[in-house]
Amino acid sequence: ALEMAVLDDSIDVADRIFAGFVAWCVHSRQRVGDALRVHTEPVCDPLGAADGDVVFIETVAETTKGSNVKRRRRRPLPIVAHAQGVSGLPWGPVWLRLRKDQGFDAAADRTMMKAPHVGGGWAMRRITTDEAGDWLRLILRMSGDGEGQSSEEGLSRVGSHSLKATLLSWSAKAGMPRASRRILGGHAKAGDKAVAEYSRDELSEPLRLLSLVLGWVMSKEFDP
Repeated sequence: ALEMAVLDDSIDVADRIFAGFVAWCVHSRQRVGDALRVHTEPVCDPLGAADGDVVFIETVAETTKGSNVKRRRRRPLPIVAHAQGVSGLPWGPVWLRLRKDQGFDAAADRTMMKAPHVGGGWAMRRITTDEAGDWLRLILRMSGDGEGQSSEEGLSRVGSHSLKATLLSWSAKAGMPRASRRILGGHAKAGDKAVAEYSRDELSEPLRLLSLVLGWVMSKEFDP
């Protein structure tokens, strides 16, 4: 529903941009609070991909909620998300284009998601996690398809805190090795400082495995 909302030009552009932000949080395995603190505008990789290619959205984060050591917080961590997701549609490139059209720039804004003005346009402050949770439920209510989360009972269980956990949970249920899930979640083993500074290359195999999981969900071979 979130991925398709990004592509739906019949709904308000603010809703489309926010739906893309939430989808990006899910696919990049980030908490809203961490995602809001990303100050580098994401890009698509590879640029100019052909139909059928696997496309990623990529950026870096210099601060993370889970880091308590100042030296680690200053080191940029790669953030990579699938740009197609379970819809199979290119929501990622469209989201980035909408951001550009609306004048969004994570570096200039100092956040990935500004708060909306009630009368239209955007505030100079970032959205709060409570506001994000309320807006997320509104988007899902608008986009309900009658399959679970569109019901009020289902919506009452949805919150912005669950975005990081979603694909990590799916991956665990699909049998992905723990080491790959740890890298996808940006977690370090006890005593392993190197994982906190993992490179794009170390994400390659876990992202390949995650592509398989998303493909199984999309084809209805796997229902997490």
